[in-house]
Amino acid sequence: MKRKGISPISAVLVLLATVVSAGIVAWFFFVSTKSATNQPLVEVTDAYATGTTVTLTVRNIGSVDLVNPSFPQSGTCGASITLSSCSVFPVNLNRGSSAVIKCTASATPTDGTICTLPLQATNQQTGQPVGLTLSFRVVTP
Repeated sequence: MKRKGISPISAVLVLLATVVSAGIVAWFFFVSTKSATNQPLVEVTDAYATGTTVTLTVRNIGSVDLVNPSFPQSGTCGASITLSSCSVFPVNLNRGSSAVIKCTASATPTDGTICTLPLQATNQQTGQPVGLTLSFRVVTP
């Protein structure tokens, strides 16, 4: 009586398919992780208004350095207040560091007003421009 099994060529093809699929999965994990770690991540830790000056502290909690931050458009607070003439100190926002941003508001924001401010910077690792929108709630002392 002759025993039947899979042919040697079938076994080799199954082994090759397994190796190729494992390679594709490993490549996917590598590419997606590398892409995710090259993204900036910032948080607004403090935001307060004294008169028409809105001051906020931004902390870079990502893994990339942001250089040459600028504000290409005016920000808004509520429906009718605009934020303009924004400056940032220090000039660059390296990973793990914080920066203070001061803007001039067109009117005094009330306590709890939600504000947005567009931020443009350059990812130092890739050299690519990055556009972020900072969203925060203002506290008035």
